Amino acid sequence: MAFLLRHNIHHSVHPHKMNYHAKIYALFQIIVKRILATNTVGSISADLEPGDSVVPNDFVDFTKLRSPSFFDGVPVTNMDVSQRVCPEIREGVRTVGEVEEVGGSGVITCTETLDLTPAEIEMFRQLDCNLVSMTVVPKSVIAR
Repeated sequence: MAFLLRHNIHHSVHPHKMNYHAKIYALFQIIVKRILATNTVGSISADLEPGDSVVPNDFVDFTKLRSPSFFDGVPVTNMDVSQRVCPEIREGVRTVGEVEEVGGSGVITCTETLDLTPAEIEMFRQLDCNLVSMTVVPKSVIAR
């Protein structure tokens, strides 16, 4: 088991400046097989309240400044991210969550910042997003 701080020890690295590639590669180097990541998110859904926990099943990427892949060279390589969240980890967390009364599933939209306008939040709601985060992308794509 390994634990990795997302924003560094002094919470000093902004989400759009994190070296996600180095963090995921470090886990790969020590032969980590599964990653369970937590996110602090904002709710877009009226039925989610502060303190609720959600096990996501998908995400929508609205980031612009982040490289979402290790594959930037030749040959051009595309990753299959049709299962954005590992189904085995997701089911395990949901099973434990039922005992601990953790909430349901949802879709997270990932943005560069949480300085969002009411129109942007409404757009995410119309896209059936439940949550908004700044760190779920690209780490989940790189990890896949």
